[in-house]
Amino acid sequence: MGQRDDGSILVIEDDDAFRRVVTTILERQGFKVVAVRDFAAAIAVIESNQPIALLLTDVGLPVGTPHGLSVAQMAKSRRPHLKVLYMSGSYDPGQIGAMIDGASFLAKPFRPEQLIKAVETALV
Repeated sequence: MGQRDDGSILVIEDDDAFRRVVTTILERQGFKVVAVRDFAAAIAVIESNQPIALLLTDVGLPVGTPHGLSVAQMAKSRRPHLKVLYMSGSYDPGQIGAMIDGASFLAKPFRPEQLIKAVETALV
C-alpha cells in the first residue's frame, strides 16, 4: 500500500514488543508512524514541527509518569486539531468515560483489522 499523506501517527506504548507490532501493522497500511515509549519522548515529538494527524496512546503508561489521558490533554493543548485514539488492556471505555472527551477507544488485545479500522475511523 502507498504512503498516506495525512500526517504521522504518534504511538505511545511502553511495551516494546507491542509497540513494534502496532507500528508494523500501521506502516504496512501506508501510515507514517512515530513510535515512542514514554511521556518525555512523546513531548519532544509533540513540541516539534513534525505533522501529526493522530495520537494513539496507551492509557496506562509506566508508574511514575503521566497516564495516556494526561499526555493527550497536553498534546491537544498544543495541537488543538490533533485526533486521539486511546488503547488499553486494563481499562474499558466505561471506566474512563467522560475523561476521554469524545475520543475513540480500542481495547487490547485487538486484531490487526480492528486497529486499522479504529485508526481510519479516528482520522475522519
